[in-house]
Amino acid sequence: PVPSPVDDLIEELIEQGEERLTSEQLELCRAHREEAIPALIDLATDEYLQMEGAPGGGYAPIHAVELLGKLKAVEAVPALIDIVADVDPEATISNAAIRALMRIGPPALEPVLAFMRYSWDVETKTALAEVIEAIGQEDERVYETLVSVWEEAAWEEGKCLLAYPLARIGGERAIPLLEEALEDPYLYDVLDYNEVAAALEELGVEVPPEPFGLELFDASDVETLAQSILSDISDPGYLMTLVETAPEEWRSHPDDLAHAYTDIEWIGVTNLIAVQAITLPPEVSVPLIVALLREAEGLSFEASTRDYPRWLRKTYAHLAECAGPDFQLHLVGILLSLKHYLSNDYDIADDPDRLLVAARELSPEDEQLRRLFGRAGALILHGRTFWPRWPAETDHPLSGWLKGLMEFRRSLERVGQIPLRPSPEMEPAELSAMLMDALAEEEPPPCVTELLDLLIAQGQDFLSPSQRRRFARQRALVIPYLIRIVQDKRYWLEDGPGEGWAAVLAVRLLGELKATQAADTLVSTVADSRPEDVIHDAALFSLMTIGRPVLPAVQAYFRYGRDIETKTSLAEVLGRIGQRSPDSFTFLRQVWEAADWSQNRRMVALAFGDLRDRRAIPLLQAALKDRAADALDLSYAHWALGRLGAPAPPLPVEESSRLRTPAPYNPRLIYDEFGEPLRLKYNAWGEPLCPDCGQPLVQDESGEWVHPPEPPARRATATGRRRHKRKRKRRR
Repeated sequence: PVPSPVDDLIEELIEQGEERLTSEQLELCRAHREEAIPALIDLATDEYLQMEGAPGGGYAPIHAVELLGKLKAVEAVPALIDIVADVDPEATISNAAIRALMRIGPPALEPVLAFMRYSWDVETKTALAEVIEAIGQEDERVYETLVSVWEEAAWEEGKCLLAYPLARIGGERAIPLLEEALEDPYLYDVLDYNEVAAALEELGVEVPPEPFGLELFDASDVETLAQSILSDISDPGYLMTLVETAPEEWRSHPDDLAHAYTDIEWIGVTNLIAVQAITLPPEVSVPLIVALLREAEGLSFEASTRDYPRWLRKTYAHLAECAGPDFQLHLVGILLSLKHYLSNDYDIADDPDRLLVAARELSPEDEQLRRLFGRAGALILHGRTFWPRWPAETDHPLSGWLKGLMEFRRSLERVGQIPLRPSPEMEPAELSAMLMDALAEEEPPPCVTELLDLLIAQGQDFLSPSQRRRFARQRALVIPYLIRIVQDKRYWLEDGPGEGWAAVLAVRLLGELKATQAADTLVSTVADSRPEDVIHDAALFSLMTIGRPVLPAVQAYFRYGRDIETKTSLAEVLGRIGQRSPDSFTFLRQVWEAADWSQNRRMVALAFGDLRDRRAIPLLQAALKDRAADALDLSYAHWALGRLGAPAPPLPVEESSRLRTPAPYNPRLIYDEFGEPLRLKYNAWGEPLCPDCGQPLVQDESGEWVHPPEPPARRATATGRRRHKRKRKRRR
């Protein structure tokens, strides 16, 4: 007989080993449902194929179980219960069968309840407790069955697995049972105690710390705990349960809903990971982190949503496409770092930035990438300083790992756990509460709130001197909130708070207030904007206004950053503030050689002139002969040579010459009445400063840069001030 498509599928499932199921395989089963379900049941219950040494490495029955769950095959319920009863509770197929029963839903309730009433197998009944909790929440028999099994089970038979189902189904009725369990003289295991305690805490009951002397749980418990932490995240049924109570209008924004879901899960999972890493001894926490890492790397968002509402299908699709993989990468970054940190697999003498530079050069498939990142991550958890822009300056998967790690470190910093210090004597509940409390944004004091409201309401690139003085009076209080505004990209948008001007004003204020702690934020602002953006020059001028204290942050971008145009923009800052640094010329020369004129190379020429390092003379002289340079490029190089005291031939007059790269919005060179170039500098507010006296200039009706009119009493004393004219044709 000719093999049917289902026969071919069964052979395919055996041959594919641990490779994941495909959507095509699921659709084939749906198309041939009547034939597929019996065949899948036979495959799932084949004891020989369940063995690791069998064809397919034991994965074929697991695939069959997963397909039966996705098909919601009620006919398979008895077989799935038998699998849970017959195989090792720690076997992957056992967990797969439990998840399949939960997918099948309410139709599986009666057979499972019947098993739990009449079976002698207590361990299987405790394993099935989470199934009846998930699919029978409205059925009073579920609570009665859970109580019956609770009274029957011993701790070594998995009694702790009943605690959460009892609490969630029974509510306050379960409190006496759970409280009594904590007094059980046969309760020896930390995991058992913590499961019961956590269930009580969910019901709002304060639980005393576990008694000294409880035994640590074993390796099998570690695997179970790791699976329980991450098992539901990719399940559309769990997603449905969590978000179906969200406001109706949210459903019209499935992408936002998917990210909100992962944000909620992120808080819970990372909180739990932090608590376990800190409060458990290393001999337990390390295996747990390793097990969690395996689970995280195996996360898959490929479940079928065929039977769910349209809004949830769209939400899950976005979860699978974007939010879910991001969540997975961020989580792996934390776990890789913790694995190396808790097992002391790193060298404290290493530099995390150098390790990440090396890691960035490796392909994603290179195993050395994971090791280099893990060692760097361990150092970061140890409290070592590192370059904060790494996530934006690396590629997948390194960028995702770094984002997760940096967010995790920030949460630990808020509770004083950087350097990370494992402390088994610390109370898990207390630490968890501290982490949750730290999530709340600290409200600014009223005086700062008033200033921030002013910033948002301003709606233009201007603050009066009296308004600026108000910020200066609250300098220490307001700077952290100004930094937050700049870091929050919502304030950059024209349709965002403050119509985009709030971030610009915050940048200018940070410069005027000499906020050295804003150096990295201002460098990132330059990197994340374009030269034609107002905020771009604002950040450059603020960096130069703050001066030498920002030099390490600027040089860090030259050392580790990858974007050439960001470096050509920052070259101006380096030329102004880096005169006494031996590295400044090297950085500028490297950018000069890497950039072309279309990448604002002219700003490096300007920086050479500001730096006054005569080693730049040959580079600038060669530039004057470069036919790719436009008129403005040549004028910048010509000025820099003059600044360095080097002879330079007169520039040719080419009235028709067009700029290949737009001139900066704020001109850097102006010309006096004799046609001599003058270097124009700016304060944080973008006001040009007189090259002679350093006072702000304004442009009059004829285009000349002049000092603003002064009151009559002062005008008589002002002498010797020059007028500066900006030529508009070929030199700008």
